[in-house]
Amino acid sequence: MAQEQQEVRGVNWNEVFSFTQIFKCFRMAIHPSKLALATMALVTVLLTVLVMDLLWGAAGQYVQPQEIAAHATMSPAQFDRLESQWEKAQVDRAAALKADSAGQRQTLARYQVLFAQAADERGIDPAPLRQTIRQAAEARTVSQVDLQRRDSASKLLDEAEDLFDEEADAIERIIDDAKGDAESAARQALSLRRLEFRQAYLAVRGQRVGEGFISYQRNCLVGAVQAVGNLNFLGNLSRYNDLLQRRMPGPVAVDPLALQIPSLDGPGGRQLQQMPALPAQTDNRGPGLAIWLLLSYRGFVWLIAQHWVYALLFLVVSLATVALFGGAVNRIAALHFAREEKISIVQSLKFAISKFFSFFAAPLIPIGVIFAVGALLVLSGLILNLPIVGELIIGILFFLSILGGFAIAFLTVGLVAGSPLMYPTIAVEGSDAFDAISRSYNYVYARPWRAIIYGIVAAVYGVATYLFVRLFAFLALRSTHMFVKWGVWSDGASVSPAADKVDVIWPEPTFWSFVGPFNWDAMTAWRQYIGTVLVNFWVLLVALVVLAYLLTYAASAGTVIYCLLRRKVDATDYDDVYVEEPQEAIEASQPAAGEQSQSDATEAPKPEEPPASGGEAQ
Repeated sequence: MAQEQQEVRGVNWNEVFSFTQIFKCFRMAIHPSKLALATMALVTVLLTVLVMDLLWGAAGQYVQPQEIAAHATMSPAQFDRLESQWEKAQVDRAAALKADSAGQRQTLARYQVLFAQAADERGIDPAPLRQTIRQAAEARTVSQVDLQRRDSASKLLDEAEDLFDEEADAIERIIDDAKGDAESAARQALSLRRLEFRQAYLAVRGQRVGEGFISYQRNCLVGAVQAVGNLNFLGNLSRYNDLLQRRMPGPVAVDPLALQIPSLDGPGGRQLQQMPALPAQTDNRGPGLAIWLLLSYRGFVWLIAQHWVYALLFLVVSLATVALFGGAVNRIAALHFAREEKISIVQSLKFAISKFFSFFAAPLIPIGVIFAVGALLVLSGLILNLPIVGELIIGILFFLSILGGFAIAFLTVGLVAGSPLMYPTIAVEGSDAFDAISRSYNYVYARPWRAIIYGIVAAVYGVATYLFVRLFAFLALRSTHMFVKWGVWSDGASVSPAADKVDVIWPEPTFWSFVGPFNWDAMTAWRQYIGTVLVNFWVLLVALVVLAYLLTYAASAGTVIYCLLRRKVDATDYDDVYVEEPQEAIEASQPAAGEQSQSDATEAPKPEEPPASGGEAQ
């Protein structure tokens, strides 16, 4: 029999290269409804952090500028020693700041230098400036201060701030009587002195808890984006692991005073940064994505270990916010990808509210099971405390402990790899938390390499599109700042001779920082405070929308990857998605009881008549 020949008439490239479906995520992520929901989620979290920071700040709880980074890269014993050094150094630096604010001669000498520099820049005679500051120093009466008295750092900082404000107010009154260039140069020097004091004050006091945590996580996010952009996923991972495993005794190799130096960038300086401390020896690629994810995770460990009440409230509110708004975003993404349908924000929120408990509990159930198994292992460890028989019992039953360890490993890997699929499961299937856990674990373990490939493609494409979105927003803000600045030429000398009102109200944005430091100490009128708040509100809104894109892209990519894995594992079409039928349609499809009985009566077959007798029967 001749062998039959088959001709290939076409190739479905979307099926052969199924990962190309991920390239739809950009168009899905920039949908206005998704961006609006993600922005509302970010605003909710930020407002929560702001309120909690005010409460914890009133209780005197602050974070040293490099505390989280040190906790992320040090052993517990090393961090404890460093923390004790920080406490002593903080008191010493607060006392030094107080002494500097109270010393008339040091203050006079400092101001004479500053005013002379300002005069040289303006090209004017510095003699009137010296006379101005001399009058201010003579007019100010400093109360006697016991600089030798040791006190808490917070109290010393409060006293230093009071002394500085008293000094600055006295000089301000003298400057008000000055005229012309002398007044302008003197006011500029005084503003720079205020900004200098504020930087020194924050360097000693530290950041608020949420502010420091968000700053640290922001730097981890920037590092992760740069690492993925360089296709660097595992760079220096072994060296970072060696750093974490150091447990040798001895002095801490980190200078606490050096860690407290704020990062200055431009007039007034940028905000204090929480830059993660990385291994000293690194290859040319720099830290990879895995390192930044580990550093981010260690930031959460620090928050739980050092401020567990704050961490509990923050995580609960954040998870509830993500369950509500994230569930709505995933629902829109599910219908968008599966059926090219777009629902409103109200409809998506109604779905998220109806499935709120499922969205909220899905990531918590595996974590609870992990801790439950861990608690059993702890109980098994207590058996070792039994005299004589403890070692024998553990030796016989230790295989159960090993099985518990395997269970924890199974749950942890499935949670880390499958958690991005939990919300899409609920949004696509309309199911509950247990189905979300079951499907996410099943798809990841059934197609691990395919899931990894999808994840890498989604990460690289997501970083590329995020950088494009951020570049677009940066160009818009930078152009706004530049052209508005061209039309303004006054009231900026308090920051810099080349500055104007725009620089005071809104410092020049950078690619990674749209909202610069607030120059509150350089402002002299109430209208400047109000203008600064209003201008930076709109700039912050742009920054939040750009950050919201990351959330909407993650939701869109998770939905697409879930549908791709579901098709490979369960052979389910993309457009098979749960859709709620309106109540009117359900009622219309079910006729009333009376109508049903009447239709049944009319359609019922008539009973057969018995055959007639006689000849007909025969």
